[in-house]
Amino acid sequence: MSEASILDVCIVGCGDRGDAHGRAWADHPGTRVVAVADADLERAKSLSEITGGQAFADWRDAISGPGIDIVSQCVPSSLHAEVACFAAERGCHVFAEKPLALTLEQGERIVNTVRQTGVQFMPCFQYRDRWVSKRFRDSFRSGLLGSPVVLRQSSVGRVRPKIAMHRRSMNGGPVIDMACHYVDLLRWVTGTEPRQVFASGHTFGAGKAHLEGVDDLAIDEACVEVTYAKGHQLQLFLNWGMPEDFGGYGDGFIVGPDGMLRETKGGLEERLAGETREIAQPSEGDPGLRVRVERFVKTLETETPPDITCDDGMVTLRVSLAALQSIESGAVISL
Repeated sequence: MSEASILDVCIVGCGDRGDAHGRAWADHPGTRVVAVADADLERAKSLSEITGGQAFADWRDAISGPGIDIVSQCVPSSLHAEVACFAAERGCHVFAEKPLALTLEQGERIVNTVRQTGVQFMPCFQYRDRWVSKRFRDSFRSGLLGSPVVLRQSSVGRVRPKIAMHRRSMNGGPVIDMACHYVDLLRWVTGTEPRQVFASGHTFGAGKAHLEGVDDLAIDEACVEVTYAKGHQLQLFLNWGMPEDFGGYGDGFIVGPDGMLRETKGGLEERLAGETREIAQPSEGDPGLRVRVERFVKTLETETPPDITCDDGMVTLRVSLAALQSIESGAVISL
């Protein structure tokens, strides 16, 4: 593929993530959005006005249009395999929101279809591209933290405005939809693989008016501990079940025998070599989707494998499903 080529993009799913994807693709000089699709045609039309892509109510029609190079997938997790495989079978490369899928069977279908068709597939694990994440990785790999390390992350929020996020049958709650980011992050920081999972959890959203009528509520509060090779640990506290007026809370740090880095409101607190210092967030902020989009385009231009693949997505999916199994059984789950 010539570097001068313009890649035509189809956005499937025009909610918040579809909007973010659409803007990122529209801003890239090497891509243009030619189609946007959503079952809610008005949402598709709204994104069409921003990106210039033709609006469709049926994503199959949008993907089947002439010359689509990339499908940017932003639908509920239960539809990931259906959309990704339909796109791949038509020769379209796939840039996919996480998680890979809702079930192992769906994930394996994606992996097999990508291999059989030869298209490129990148899960959008954009937490790797945060400047804080890079400081975590650099400090670990330079030996400043020592080994093993513990990555701890907490995220406490109100019930999600999108009902689909709380349905077991659609997005699976935070253990499926959010934990994957952090599972992938510690793999990336340490270069090691998860080995065991233990978790406990509840459904804090039960009985809240916003979720009234949802008959398949997912676990929305969970403590998850993942043990990696070489003794590294991931400790997560995830909660999407607080009242609607709850303001939200989050924190994160990585700690080893020789030091610690902790996220702060304005940046990062670094405690290394007996010294403590505050590091301000760069003025340009975190890149969001920009780096992922740039890397996927470069992958297609250079015909090289992406730095994040569907196999990486399968690792995180296995951990999330093991965490749910552990919550149900009370057992430690080996991977």
